[in-house]
Amino acid sequence: MSAADRREARAQARAVRARAPYPTLRAVGGALTAVLVAGGALSTAPAMMTQEGSRTSALPASMTRLVLVAPRGDVEVRELAAGEDPSVTATARWTLNRPEVRIEEPGGSGTVQVEAPCTGSNLGVCSQDLLVRVPAGTALEIDGTFGDVDVSSTGEVQVEVTGGHIELSGAPTRAAVRSTLGDVTVQHTGEEAPELLRVRTTLGDVDVELPGSQEYAVTTATSQGDRDVRVDEAQDAPSVIDVETTLGDIEIAPAPTL
Repeated sequence: MSAADRREARAQARAVRARAPYPTLRAVGGALTAVLVAGGALSTAPAMMTQEGSRTSALPASMTRLVLVAPRGDVEVRELAAGEDPSVTATARWTLNRPEVRIEEPGGSGTVQVEAPCTGSNLGVCSQDLLVRVPAGTALEIDGTFGDVDVSSTGEVQVEVTGGHIELSGAPTRAAVRSTLGDVTVQHTGEEAPELLRVRTTLGDVDVELPGSQEYAVTTATSQGDRDVRVDEAQDAPSVIDVETTLGDIEIAPAPTL
């Protein structure tokens, strides 16, 4: 799948997540007229009342590990640029009750927990897209249900989503990513190979780019799809690449040199 196709798929997925529920089915009988009127009003409420807004919250500068739970919405994580402070920006869509972002740092351990739930009476219209800025080397644990995840990191990374594409870039030392329904793209731009890269997806293609000057212990498996491995392989290599998809193609190639 090309980059343009992936962008189109993400746009379509966001439209589905934001879509209002189907109109209330009408029952038959004069005795139910009042109920039908109320039901019809409720069914059109989401389209009439949907709101959107963004809020930015500071995150502790002492953070060394981020645990992020985002059940409905896209997630983007970036390491801090010069002059930036750790933060999370939530762009929410809702009807009646604006969803909030919860931030906790249990016991000052350096682990920060960020949750962006969609709960309450929102008549099915609720999503929160997150942009998170973290210190370099922060370990990441991301749990998303429906939404794409885009991460650039030099720390350890763990990502799991049910329906959505995963894009991982930067130079993570270890990474384990899983998507039930979605493509996975990894572009490792570091000079040193990762110690471990493990990718799992049930329905989706996997594209991996790695430093080309290294050898890798590569394991791949796909039930329905093509495999194309173009990096140097050695089963005793210290860098382990383990990729598996049920229905999809696998491509592992050297990263382009500048």
